[in-house]
This record gives sequence, C-alpha cells and structure tokens, in this order.
Amino acid sequence: MEASAASTRVAPSAVDVWRVDTTDGAAAPRTTLAVDELERAARLRSEQDRSRFVAAHVALREILSCYAGGPPALLRFAQAPAGKPFLCGVDRPRFNLSHTGNVALIAVADREVGVDVERVVTLDVRALAPLVLGCDERAVIGRCRPDERGRTFLRLWTLKEAFAKARGIGLGFDLASVDVSPALTPPTAGWLAIDDTYVRELSVGTAYVAAVAVLEAPARVVLRRWPSRAGNAPPRHRPPSGLS
Repeated sequence: MEASAASTRVAPSAVDVWRVDTTDGAAAPRTTLAVDELERAARLRSEQDRSRFVAAHVALREILSCYAGGPPALLRFAQAPAGKPFLCGVDRPRFNLSHTGNVALIAVADREVGVDVERVVTLDVRALAPLVLGCDERAVIGRCRPDERGRTFLRLWTLKEAFAKARGIGLGFDLASVDVSPALTPPTAGWLAIDDTYVRELSVGTAYVAAVAVLEAPARVVLRRWPSRAGNAPPRHRPPSGLS
C-alpha cells in the first residue's frame, strides 16, 4: 500500500505513545493480521500470550493506519538488517512496539523511535546487574533500599532497550557500555542525550516501568490510550492534533 505524502506526515518534534490494554485479545479482529503475524502468535506457548500478541499487533495496525491512511489489514511491513520493522511504501511515520503482561506501548514519531515496557517482577538483581549495567548504574542500585532494587534495575533496563531500539541495533551490543543512570537522577531526570539519541522514562503506573527514545533531538511526549476516546485519536490523512 502506498499513501500520499500528505497522509504520512507526523507532527515534528513530537512522539505519540499509545497505551493498549491487551487483556481481551480474543475480541481483536485476527483477519487484520498478515499470515506471518498469525504464525508468530501461534508459536507462543500459552493461549494468554497468543491472545495478547494478537491484541498488540492488531492495535499497531489500527493506530498506524490513522497516520499512514488506508485499511489496517493492507499495511505492509519489512525489517531493517537488525530486525526493526518499518512500513513499506512510505517514509513516515516511524514506530516501535513493546508489550508485556496486559500492556502494550506503541510509539509513533517523525523519526526513528524506540519504546520498552516491562512488568515489575522479582529479579535476582545481584546476578543480572554485572551482565548489563556499568559501574555508575550498579552504584545507583547499591544506594537503593533492597525492596527498590528490582524496580530500579528494570528502569535502567527499559532505558537501555529503548535506546537500542531507536538506534536499530538490537541487543547484541555491550549494554554495560551505555550509562543511562543520569536519566533517573534529578535534576538531569528527563531527556538524557547519548550521542544523537535521547532517552527518558515514561510514567505508566506502579505495576510497570517504561522508557522511550528518539533520534536527533528531544521530543514532546503525548501519552494516549487505544481504543481512542473522543479527541484522543489522530485524524486520518493529516498530522495528529492536540500535541503538547
């Protein structure tokens, strides 16, 4: 599918982050998905995971169709060399998807973007930290109360993964070499510049932690919900409105 140039514009200096509840994946229209997406869903072990996958990917198509135009089922995707998906036939928007538990986040921007969300669970931080965290980041963990260390580790992890996804480099690089700890520490909390990439945390409640990253310059972040409410959805065939 090829959309007109007017239909593919995304508001500059902004990133929309859509929160999707994937609890009721059985209600999602599976006919919207391509064969390869259905095959990926079928390979998941549990029905719950398959259902959530379907809900997240149906929402991705529905949301992107609001920006790119055309029916969600006709959107075509390809993958960059490191595996990051992009829309075929259009240069914009850029997007990224992350899902865990019953939450999916979909980031949409006019430039490369990455997003990650993780459910807060019990972790063996002592074993994991040396594998992916640098010295300064491990020091941040060490200053936390024991009951805060797992969440803090995940906050650092989501920042790193959002960074990697925005850069399109996957997770094959040395995670410990990228220090994201300043993003957790006032007054530098907010957008953190790492070369040409900017990362920051997202507020998604107490049960989850999340982060977003964009290339080139900081962006205005607008948190939205899908299915959309009145005034919440981007209009079709023109840039999203209500960005602030």
